[in-house]
Amino acid sequence: MLRKLPPADLAQTMTWIWLGMLAIGGSVFLAYRYWRKRHPRPPQKPEKQPQGYAQRLQRRMSQKRIDLKHAPDGPAESVSTPNRDRSDHKS
Repeated sequence: MLRKLPPADLAQTMTWIWLGMLAIGGSVFLAYRYWRKRHPRPPQKPEKQPQGYAQRLQRRMSQKRIDLKHAPDGPAESVSTPNRDRSDHKS
């Protein structure tokens, strides 16, 4: 089977269209790079990582200590459970 070549004027037109598309694509790419150099993106904010239970508890405990120090009455006496005598404890 013989291949038919398009007429010369049509082949030349298709070539010019492809060259034009390549030139437009290249100039758009260069313009984007030029614009991006002069308008850099703002730095990204670091993502807040979820805190584990221990970190949240530590933060709450330290906040309570700060609140107690600055209370109008002064630091409150520590509230603790009385020491249990181990001899009372039945196993």
